Amino acid sequence: MKPYKLFIHSLIHALSHRKGGYDAMKDYQMCMVMALVLNKKYNFSRIVFHYMKDNITLGSRS
Repeated sequence: MKPYKLFIHSLIHALSHRKGGYDAMKDYQMCMVMALVLNKKYNFSRIVFHYMKDNITLGSRS
């Protein structure tokens, strides 16, 4: 797993909807990594739009 450490770190920061707490991966983030590593299809836009919608409807989480 060591060769993918920087890749996973970059993916979490780039596609995470959270403002902090980057030390743990959620299940959908692990699915993203596995899809990219194994060259499988994955609907990234669905995840991005889902959390964009949540951020708009729920307002500020601070």
